[in-house]
Amino acid sequence: MSVKTAILLRVRIAFLVVFLLALAVLVKLIDIQYWSGEKWTSKSEKLSIRSRDIKATRGNIYSDNGGLLATSIPTYKLAFDPSVSLHNEYRKQAFEEGIIELTENLSSFFNEHNANYYYRKIKNARRQGRRYLRLSNKSINYHEKKELSTWPIFKEGSLKGGVIFEKQERRLLPFKDLGRRTIGKVVVEADTSGRAIKKGFGLEFCYDSLLAGIPGRSLFTKVGSGWRQLHDASEVKPQHGLDVVTTIDVNIQDVSEAALQEALAYHEADNGCVIVMEVATGEIKAIANLSYKKSGPFKGKFLEDYNYAIGQTREPGSTFKLASLMAVLSENKNIELTDTIDTGNGRHKFAKGAVMTDSKNGGYGGITLEQVFEKSSNIGVSKLVYETFGSDLKKQQRFYNYLAEFGLVDPIPFQINNDANPKVKSVNDWSGVSLPWMSIGYELEMSPLQTLTFYNGVANKGKMISPIIVKEVKRANKVYHSYEPKVIRKKLCSDKVLSKLRVMLAGVVGSKHGTARSIRTPYYTIAGKTGTAKKIVDGKYTNNYYSSFAGYFPADKPKYSIIVTVDNPRVHGKYGGQVAAPVFRAISDNIFAQDMELNKAVSKEFTTNREIYPVVQAGNFEDLAYLLDKFKVSSWNEDISETWVKAYIDTELNTIKWSERYVEKGLVPD
Repeated sequence: MSVKTAILLRVRIAFLVVFLLALAVLVKLIDIQYWSGEKWTSKSEKLSIRSRDIKATRGNIYSDNGGLLATSIPTYKLAFDPSVSLHNEYRKQAFEEGIIELTENLSSFFNEHNANYYYRKIKNARRQGRRYLRLSNKSINYHEKKELSTWPIFKEGSLKGGVIFEKQERRLLPFKDLGRRTIGKVVVEADTSGRAIKKGFGLEFCYDSLLAGIPGRSLFTKVGSGWRQLHDASEVKPQHGLDVVTTIDVNIQDVSEAALQEALAYHEADNGCVIVMEVATGEIKAIANLSYKKSGPFKGKFLEDYNYAIGQTREPGSTFKLASLMAVLSENKNIELTDTIDTGNGRHKFAKGAVMTDSKNGGYGGITLEQVFEKSSNIGVSKLVYETFGSDLKKQQRFYNYLAEFGLVDPIPFQINNDANPKVKSVNDWSGVSLPWMSIGYELEMSPLQTLTFYNGVANKGKMISPIIVKEVKRANKVYHSYEPKVIRKKLCSDKVLSKLRVMLAGVVGSKHGTARSIRTPYYTIAGKTGTAKKIVDGKYTNNYYSSFAGYFPADKPKYSIIVTVDNPRVHGKYGGQVAAPVFRAISDNIFAQDMELNKAVSKEFTTNREIYPVVQAGNFEDLAYLLDKFKVSSWNEDISETWVKAYIDTELNTIKWSERYVEKGLVPD
């Protein structure tokens, strides 16, 4: 065979191979397109169409007067289907006429790229036949969505214009950090097996099953890297979550947090909490928890990142003396407030040489029972308890039984989950000094909520009720669940014992000996007890303190009970009367000023003493004159022509004078 013939043969073989390969590809294409089309179409649909959950809108959390504490607001991500108008002449024309203005709007609205960028991006995607194009990763709100829906092309809607608004939800706290820990949070995490589990805290977590609602179900088709919902007959609409109505008063919550933060900053303390409860109903009106951050991203700030009020137990210190004396007076009905107790020189030895001391050097000597409580004498209380219950095991068991009857041994039922159960040792675990030390609030632990619930029982004529923070669960005007406080103890003690205790509680603030006399006010009466406990570190008591004040007001007709705790105050005092009691007073003053029921009578100072005047701010002269006339304050003898004035006191003439308040155009109050 010649060389020429061999080359020709190889060329023909190569051509034949290429032809056969091309023919095989053609046959396969025809097979896929026509003969096996249904089979592959079915498989494609299975891959691009899926049944997926539609998330329900989460319910709202409300304050006691209907204000929003937490709500879900819709947000949207903007995407586009450039292929929608490819096969319709009218839509093609609308696209070409509107694309320039649309891209200019996109550029000015999102401020991420210029108009040419969006023009090229949309045109290229349209040329490629793409069905999904994300135009921005920024989220837009509902009002912005309505604005974008009026733009060229987008105004034709999803089916005709190709606009895709991908709905998402964001949890919004209208009052920001106010009560954040109590409102709570829910997060979804994967466990070791990959399953999604919910974790969280506060109302959001505890009422998640009601707030979350029931998800719906619908078919979605995959378009590019996203999914579009197919609205068909198989769609199951989601059932949106129920709303939770709390007992929280936003105004009281606000002043509680402000007063607590001021105290923590002033005393350079680690953390603290406040609980405000309505006496008759057990409704929690405020729970404030703040801690100071010494390091990390929030260094130097106060955050509410832990609920100390319900989640932490501590040795309460002297606030527990109320329970100890309730037990003593219930056991020995002959003891009177005027009976004298010898507290000695401020040092008293109990079993095994353990020495109890009082805060006053040299001691208080012989003082009445009422003064023992007012001065918070450790020796006076512990001696009374030891003499009453310390003689034998049977007597000691009676003291423990009293604590159980007072609701101080068992956990307090509450609507927010907490693990802060009281820690009160059984008698078998006591040492020789447990009884006297327990009597003044050591060797046992309680949460602030437990302590306040007990004090609230004393204020509530001896009826101890469980605190509540959720009043009802509803949707619109339909109530699904309603919650009422449950009675824990119908009667803590006899009326006679209760009367003595309330006199002593009022004396802590009202008498000249009281440890909280600094918060006495002439406008209303306060009853309560200070607490100062040394903290244990590594099993040893230190010189760091846990300061508190628990009480109620008005003392003669209680409406609100409050507990304040401050952990580890470093400067400007360490005792409960110095650190925690002023916070109580700041909160009670605010409540008193705003509560018309408490503040019915206007102070007579303005009418009985002409040298005392109310604080008069600058304002409209006619308004100020009207108010002063109602307060019966004599203020001036000359006519005033100015509209806006500022007041000052003329001490020589003993009257209020006025000066003109200049109003600058364009500024308040113009």
